[in-house]
Amino acid sequence: MGADRPPPGVFLGLQLVFPSPPEDALAEELRRVVREASRDLDPRQKHRFLQRLQGLLERVIPRAIRGYWDLLTEPAAAEAEYRDWVSDLQAVQEGGGGAPDPGAHALVTVALLVAEGSPGDDTLRNVCDVPEKDFFRRRTFERLAAALPRVDLDSVLEDAVAVVPGNAGEGPTLEDLEDEGYAYLSRLSS
Repeated sequence: MGADRPPPGVFLGLQLVFPSPPEDALAEELRRVVREASRDLDPRQKHRFLQRLQGLLERVIPRAIRGYWDLLTEPAAAEAEYRDWVSDLQAVQEGGGGAPDPGAHALVTVALLVAEGSPGDDTLRNVCDVPEKDFFRRRTFERLAAALPRVDLDSVLEDAVAVVPGNAGEGPTLEDLEDEGYAYLSRLSS
């Protein structure tokens, strides 16, 4: 952590699971956009990426069968959670190489670590202020996706976006999603 880096304040993580059989055009487009954005982007390019990501997530959400999101506002917990999510993503991305399965699913993950007291902090706190009964409704995920391009980029300390697995048709099946490793994912409702 650099000496001039503002302290972290807020972590937002969201994950969606959607069917991704072999040759799924939406999943392939999402993977391509995320791969293209894996290099360093200037603020204008990053904003354009977040707009494209929002549009793709809006197409994923109606297909998504499960999801999870979390907002942590205690700085130490926010930074620790961000590190956990990134570590988990790196571990999952190292897998793959299985035979394509028509029942496969993909997971798209977005993780943001935002400076405490920043405009981005305010944006995330406001967007995530939803009643508990609505946490796992599709409209809540639509709200979160719509907020991504509105987060002040100067507020973002770190971010990670990934689609796993990296190849269509290689993800977990419905049976796999019943495993305890996916227990944190909630079924989505309308």
